[in-house]
Amino acid sequence: MSDKEVTPVGYEGRTPGEMKTLEEQFYSSPYSGGYVAKPAPGYDVHGFWHCFGTHQRTGYATHAVALHGMLQKLGIKTNLVPHRNVDIDIDKFPEDRYDMLFGWMKDTVGYPHVLFCSYPPDLAAEMSHTDPARHVGPPVIPYCAFEGTRCSAFTRDLCNSPLFREVWVVSDFVKKGLVAGGVVPVRVRVVRPPVCDGLWTMTPVDDLKKRASRPVTAEDPFIFATLGTWQKRKGIHDLIRAYFTAFDRTDPVKLVIRTSSFVTNFTISQFKGAILEDLAKIAQELGHDSFPYPNSPRLGLELGTSLTDQEVIDWIGSLDCYVNPSYGEGLGIPHIWAKAQGVPMVSTTYGAVGDLLDEIGNAAADRSEAVDWHVPHQTKPVDPEILKIALMFDEKSEWGVYDHLALGSSMMSAFKMGRKYDHKSAEYVRNAFSIDACLPAVREGLREILSPEDVALWNL
Repeated sequence: MSDKEVTPVGYEGRTPGEMKTLEEQFYSSPYSGGYVAKPAPGYDVHGFWHCFGTHQRTGYATHAVALHGMLQKLGIKTNLVPHRNVDIDIDKFPEDRYDMLFGWMKDTVGYPHVLFCSYPPDLAAEMSHTDPARHVGPPVIPYCAFEGTRCSAFTRDLCNSPLFREVWVVSDFVKKGLVAGGVVPVRVRVVRPPVCDGLWTMTPVDDLKKRASRPVTAEDPFIFATLGTWQKRKGIHDLIRAYFTAFDRTDPVKLVIRTSSFVTNFTISQFKGAILEDLAKIAQELGHDSFPYPNSPRLGLELGTSLTDQEVIDWIGSLDCYVNPSYGEGLGIPHIWAKAQGVPMVSTTYGAVGDLLDEIGNAAADRSEAVDWHVPHQTKPVDPEILKIALMFDEKSEWGVYDHLALGSSMMSAFKMGRKYDHKSAEYVRNAFSIDACLPAVREGLREILSPEDVALWNL
């Protein structure tokens, strides 16, 4: 599509200085993984864009990088660009900041053939700058991983609108949730992200075997760990309850929690204060006279999201057991990285996490070396407070919840098994989330989305 056919709303009348300021903001805080590709000038890029909703290391950013890598593997020149609301100066660019951003993109490389957005569909709609009912322009493809069993009427209508040619999702679980909410099934395509390949390197097998061969001692305790934002859905509060109920002070164990704030504009010190308040409440609930944090080495907190994806992968590969206490995940990248590195895992079995664990189990007849201590769950509706602020979830959406005592019991079982290396799961997951395994869905999707001329141009 030529740039003369569509004029982005809000683009006219902006001064070169305003556009320069927007560009400076755009690149002032690049994605920590170093994958931001500054667009080439002119119209020779053929207008493939991929935007994602944060500069920091999050699930959506990782999905964006994975899809970006697959497009590059196909020989398609793409531009991977970070964006989130708080990085645009509201005073200078108020309500039309999405229109401004899209206008700047168009002015840089031409109107896109395809705009990928690794966001929930509602944010992808805002990024596309136009009314879905009268949409003209390139196919907009949201690449999403939401955690609900049903989507809202808003999300349903958006996904079925002319704005989106298709909706690409990262797991069958996400597709089931969208379809259950009324999205037309043929509009939803499952495209797994190759998060174990390409830009990411899993820990070498020899290093994993060395970890598993070390004896557990007081000086070298058994390390449980988890990764996630400090919010109710992630289940970290239940994990802490489980840990301090299952283990006493004499057990050679430690729990490490890497977490970041779910609240914007929170300083690290404010965030730490909020966590300590939550820990004090849990301590009172459990009846501990003197809660072990921060004076005990048995609980470690790592705050913030300064690590790159690769650094997180390396850290997960060093653990003795990864714990996934989440109430629901659309994919759950950290647990994939754990399984891909043979790290035993205690996990809830809800949503995409449980689907993958079933897939691994069905693919391996002999599980003698696996240490998968799954936690039973029951479902309950999404927290009403989340429904107030999220346009994605239907009131009938559900998350998996569980008894924290069951989680603690599973952690104790894993501890008693000692350090292990689950080589069969590692091999299976590395293959399942490789570029070779994930790329065919992208190629097939592009063949249906693009014009015959573009399919020929990119040799798809």
